[in-house]
Parts: sequence; C-alpha cells; structure tokens
Amino acid sequence: MSQNDSVHTMKARLWTKPYIMILIANLAVYFSFHMLLPTLPLYISQLKVTPDIIGLVMGSFTITALAARPFIGRILDTKDRKKVYLAGLLIAFAAIYGYSIFPLVLFVLICRLIHGLGWGITTTAIGTILSDLVPQVRLAEGLGYAGVVNVVSMAISPMVGLYVAGHWGFQNLFYISAFLSMLGIVLGTLIPYPMRIAPQGQRLINPQKNVSGFMATAFEKRAYLPAIIAIFTSMAYGSLMTCLTLYAAELNINNIGIFFSVYAVTSIMTRPFIGRLSDQKGYSIAIIPGIIFFSLSLLLLFLAQNIYFFIAAAVLYGLGNCALQPTLQAMAVKKVPQERRGAANSTYYSGIDIGIAIGMVLSGFLAKAAGYSIMYLLFIIPMFLSLIIYILAVKTILANRSQNR
Repeated sequence: MSQNDSVHTMKARLWTKPYIMILIANLAVYFSFHMLLPTLPLYISQLKVTPDIIGLVMGSFTITALAARPFIGRILDTKDRKKVYLAGLLIAFAAIYGYSIFPLVLFVLICRLIHGLGWGITTTAIGTILSDLVPQVRLAEGLGYAGVVNVVSMAISPMVGLYVAGHWGFQNLFYISAFLSMLGIVLGTLIPYPMRIAPQGQRLINPQKNVSGFMATAFEKRAYLPAIIAIFTSMAYGSLMTCLTLYAAELNINNIGIFFSVYAVTSIMTRPFIGRLSDQKGYSIAIIPGIIFFSLSLLLLFLAQNIYFFIAAAVLYGLGNCALQPTLQAMAVKKVPQERRGAANSTYYSGIDIGIAIGMVLSGFLAKAAGYSIMYLLFIIPMFLSLIIYILAVKTILANRSQNR
C-alpha cells in the first residue's frame, strides 16, 4: 500500500451514527445468542439423551440457517435490507421463547430449526449492512470492531447464562434470552439506514428461471475461497460450542465460563489491530497465523488436564478466530459491487454454516466413539486442510497474475 493510500485509509470515516447504532443493537442480539451456547447442550443432556443426539439437535440449527442464506442473499440485493434484518430477529425471538414451553427433545429440535432460520437471515443481513456502512479502505478494520461486539458478549453472556441456568433454572434463562432478542429488535428499528435496492437491470445476472440462474444470483463466486476456508475452520468451532461444557464437566471443571471470557478478552485486545494490519499488508498476514493458532488451541484441549489448559487454549482460540473471521469476510465482500454484497455475504456465511453443522454433528459421534479428548485432536485435520487449500489458492492467483502481465 502506498503512502497516499495509507493517508486515505486513516481519513475515511468509520464511526458514523448508523455504524455505532447497529453495534449497540447487535450487542443485545449476540448476548441473547451466546447465553444459550454453553447452556443448551446441558439443557438437552437433562432430557436423558446421548452425546450424538445432543450433537444432532445442536447441529440442526445450521440446516435452516444454511437453507435460508441463498434466498436471503438475493432478497438483500433487491429489497430493504433493514426490514430483512428485523424479520430475522423476530423469527429468532419466537424460537428462543419456544425453548421455554415444552421440555421435550422433539420440541427443542423444532425450535432449534426455527432459531437457525432466524439467525441465518439476521447474520447475513448484518454482514451486508455493515459492508455498506464501513468505508471500503477500512473494511477489515470496521468488520473487526463489529466482531468485538460479538466477543464482548461472549466475554460475559456464557457465564451469565450458566449462572442463570444453575441458580434460576432454564426457564428463566430462556425468558431473559428472549427479552434481549426483543431489545435488539427495538434498537434495530432506530438505526438510520436507507433502503438499498439494486438497479432493475442488476437484479438478475441470468434472467432464466433455472438452477444455473439461481446459483448465479444467490452465490458470489468471488467469495468462494473464503467460504471454503470457513467450512474447514468452522468445523472446530462447532465442536467447541457443542462439547466444551460437557468435556469440562467430565474433567470435573466447574468454572468453564472463564474459557469464553479469556477468549473474548484476547479477541478484544487484538481484533482491531489485526484488522488494520490485514487492510494494509494483505489477507495472508492474518489468515495463516489464525489457522495455526486455532490448531494449537485444539491441541491444548486434547492435552487438557485442568482449567489452565482451557485458559491457554482460549487465548490461542481468541487469537486465531479474531484473525480469521473479519479477514475472511473482508476478502468475501471487498471487491464485490454493492448490489452483490448480499450474495457475497450469503456465500461466506453459508460456508460457516456448513462447517458448524458438520462440526456439531461429527463432534457428537466422535465424542461417543472415542471421547472428547481424541475428538479435539481429530479436528486439527480440517484446520490443516484449510491451510493447504489457502496456500495453494494464493499461489494459483499469484501465478495467474504474473502470466497476465
């Protein structure tokens, strides 16, 4: 990056009123979501089911999220993005409240599917709106700060969720989570964000109503590489969200909420810096170390004997995840026209959903067959594959560029 580009990057205004307000609204939304991450597996386990069933129920969340994203991506590129965002929040609110009604595995599964639909709509809309609001020359930085909201909620909400479930019961946990989701809806309506609709001629790349036409408009090929990397790296994330609290309980570790807090503090301290570094030096400076740190965190979980292993793993996980997530998303949307950002975000988040779904379901079966420790060791394999794919893809891109000169 030249000196003039660096000056332009510093002068581009990031902290606008709409940007700040969506961060506040999302804090309530993510707090609601993260309260349930460590507690839902415990709630389902009380219904007398095995780890593989817990993994299936938790993983079902991503089925509807994944199914919704291609359609939502097209809608976001042609309709009012703010209304789509609010609709997703309403669906998620209904599902969260539904958890409190009947303590039956089948009913929890149904609510989990509905929750996934709402979350798929909401997160795709969030990513698209943020990519509109953030200056393009500060995209990784702006998405990094937005990710800080995510990790701030993770620093507090899992421990709050575990405390509420332990002292006030799961029923009150679901009520509080639903209230926070509704608060996010109220705050979201106040965001001053204009209606964004693509010009009529840009709504469809292929006007024929066939599979290729749908694929061309629902997915963005320039986001395929970060989406593929997200599939492999999100598999490990799915295993963490499904089995971490159960693994800690097996080792007689009661204060596992500290894992999420340490992860969050690490992310808050490093995410903005990594975002700026990625904007200035390129994606590889964040993605390659991010994959390595994430892999090392899984290795520590395999070796875990006490809480200190979990704390060290949380630090490495925080470093890895805060390097990967905003950088991969920035890669997915940065060179995409505004009218295709919905499709680009849909493509990227679909990769995350696929990875999480595989990770959640596979972790349940692996934990049942080999135990939690071996399970985390095995999840290093997809991390290694993601590193190989990225390095080979970058080499191919650089080779093509040199040939075209």
